[in-house]
Amino acid sequence: GYTYFNRKEYPEAITYFNKYLESGQATDPRLVADTYLRLGDAYFISKQYDKAIANYDKVIISKEAATDYALYHKALSEGARGEFSRKIEVLKVLINNYPKSIYNDDAYYETALAYILINQENQALTYFDKLVQLYPTSAKSIQASLRKGFIYFNRNEYSQAIQSFKTVIEKYPGTQEAQEALAALKNIYLETGDVDQ
Repeated sequence: GYTYFNRKEYPEAITYFNKYLESGQATDPRLVADTYLRLGDAYFISKQYDKAIANYDKVIISKEAATDYALYHKALSEGARGEFSRKIEVLKVLINNYPKSIYNDDAYYETALAYILINQENQALTYFDKLVQLYPTSAKSIQASLRKGFIYFNRNEYSQAIQSFKTVIEKYPGTQEAQEALAALKNIYLETGDVDQ
């Protein structure tokens, strides 16, 4: 199964992982959990999100291996199914139960994005703020800072949008996000008639 998985031959990997799990030889709990994890990944990549979630759940319940990884990818699977509230719930479990996880900056970012999709922009802003505060050097913090500006811009809250975009330009000069922030600032100044800025 692992050989096919590493070759990106996911249907074959799924077949062999399932054969191993059904064989009766799957006795080492850590190996079983890892097999469910790779099976979840293979289903996720194959866009079979219900099956991915079922396998990630087995890893989460077992607590044998990479539970934080399984939670994060379960949340992504929920989002891919359009279940944004479920995505948020799962990401909150990850954030609260695994505060030192390497996936937490991504979890804060994905939580904020999910809140945007269910029209809860204030909650999104809260999660973007937490992300920037807790993980200031993360690439996701740069993206979060930019997205905050666009939320304010779309709500016609120009002074807050200007402040957010200026923060991106000042804190992250030379980045793609800084260029986007500069372009957005120009649009605000044109829209508000403040072309001297």
